[in-house]
Amino acid sequence: MSKASEAKKALGGVIKGIKVIKESITEIERDIRDVYYELGDLIQQEATIIIKIAPLHQIKSRYKNKRGAEYILARVDTSLCGLICLANGERWRAPVLVGDAYNITEEEFSHISASGEFTLIPRGE
Repeated sequence: MSKASEAKKALGGVIKGIKVIKESITEIERDIRDVYYELGDLIQQEATIIIKIAPLHQIKSRYKNKRGAEYILARVDTSLCGLICLANGERWRAPVLVGDAYNITEEEFSHISASGEFTLIPRGE
């Protein structure tokens, strides 16, 4: 076998090796992407758990409306909640049926607030 044939054969082996390495890199990139998306899903699940542990809306939460009036979210009957003005004791609107007064959903709060602009007052203020 001539030196040219040997060099050509060796070059063919190197090219095959490069292709194998390139395919391996592509597979590794795919695996990294899969792990990245799985981690993203896990982080989102953990965030959901944290939100469920610390509900945003619950009875005794206080809010201010856009005019600055302060309201408290109160249970007025077994499963009925509403916003009560702390200045005059008047309710914002008729009470709304909720699933859990200690974990009121955004949808339930939207009905309670009648889509009024209310800002949650952080606890302790």
